[in-house]
Amino acid sequence: MIILIGFIIVPLIFVIALIFGILGAVAAYNRRPFRYPFNIRFIK
Repeated sequence: MIILIGFIIVPLIFVIALIFGILGAVAAYNRRPFRYPFNIRFIK
């Protein structure tokens, strides 16, 4: 069960990371700050 779920989740996480990376690159190109969603802020 865990292996079958992993085959679905790992590619999905890869695609999401790729999309957020592209959004961050576009924001940096336009000199706007970008925060990744779903992250935990340890240092303010």
